[in-house]
Amino acid sequence: MVSQRGQTRVRRGRCKQSDIYLYDLATKNLTNLTDDIFSDSDPHWAHDGKTLYFVSDRRDNIDRNAVSPNFKMAKYDFSESDIYSLNVETMEMKRIVDYAGSDATSPAISSDGTKMLYVSDRNGIGNIYERNLVPVRTAPLPIR
Repeated sequence: MVSQRGQTRVRRGRCKQSDIYLYDLATKNLTNLTDDIFSDSDPHWAHDGKTLYFVSDRRDNIDRNAVSPNFKMAKYDFSESDIYSLNVETMEMKRIVDYAGSDATSPAISSDGTKMLYVSDRNGIGNIYERNLVPVRTAPLPIR
């Protein structure tokens, strides 16, 4: 997915786990933005060109330098996914959607950056939800 500014491309790469990469089209520089043991996918640019939304199983592990060296992925329950934001200039990561026991996927950001649509199975089946990013509020979308 190419940024609004048209200067960078973001994509998911896969090795043992998946990570999010940023590719600068001018310099041809490739940067792994989420270089850790957690699986990250479904990147989506906000229209400001510096905020990236993505899905991950990392839970509260938003600082890769804070993950214990004794951490064992084999003992980690990675069965749920949440949505995170990453400022690619400051590398500040935030957990945006967090509902225990459910998955949140497919983030889509409005053109003005104030809302996000996403899919969640928090009520047992996948539904589309709308989240106000400014101020933060979540509500299911009515089916018409």
